Amino acid sequence: MAGTAEGVRSRRLGVLAGAGVVGLLLAYVALVRTTAGQRIDGEALEHRFAVTEDAQRRMAWLLDVISARSVLACSAVLVLVALLRRRPALAVGVVAGLGGSAVAARALKDHLLTRTDLGGFGGVSYNTFPSGHATVGIALALALVMVTPARLAWAAVAVASVVAPAVGAATTATGGHRPSDSVGAYLATLAWFSACAAGVAWVDRPEPSPVGAPARSWGRAAALAGSLAVSAALLAHSLAGPARRPGVGAGPYAVGVLGIDLVGIVVV
Repeated sequence: MAGTAEGVRSRRLGVLAGAGVVGLLLAYVALVRTTAGQRIDGEALEHRFAVTEDAQRRMAWLLDVISARSVLACSAVLVLVALLRRRPALAVGVVAGLGGSAVAARALKDHLLTRTDLGGFGGVSYNTFPSGHATVGIALALALVMVTPARLAWAAVAVASVVAPAVGAATTATGGHRPSDSVGAYLATLAWFSACAAGVAWVDRPEPSPVGAPARSWGRAAALAGSLAVSAALLAHSLAGPARRPGVGAGPYAVGVLGIDLVGIVVV
């Protein structure tokens, strides 16, 4: 039975799971079910041709790397780390988080959420919310953060908060998904992983953090600022050169990608 500290942590994670659900529903209603939201999304997707050829190829390669084999390999490594730390409940939580988030994303996209075309603003007319690729990227990122020992937590956060948003941005740059699809994936996965982490916290005593609350707060702020800076630099680099389609402005695409990056970084 969980002690007081574990109970408090579990309840906080439960609240975070609820926040993820609320955020997911708000994003879906605002960006998928309204004309204004579809226009913002569609313009960002249509202006993806402002990205250079080299950047587009690199982002397509990133998405190609996310295959069933690579995801299983990464998942196995993360579970092994949890077991080597002698925390079987954490290993179960990681498996539940990775598997459940993928199933939830598929169920939401194919069966529970719908899309009505309100103006033909770009992309396919059927529902693509949330993105499967973005779900995999953020799920692996959150699993990495979960299994990493506290003394190395910020290294894991630094890696996760750059790589995961990059996957979401790549889905828009290559034309597979609108920005809202990645935002929805991040929020849905946040809800699912928070619920799994709450269960782990209830039965498993977490490793104490080596720093105090003020230091952790500064660390979070530094990680957020640093990750945003890196993401902005990567975006600028992808636009620094001849566009794939002359005369296409980068503004709507840049706004969409920065939105993806910001939500992904905050979730991590």
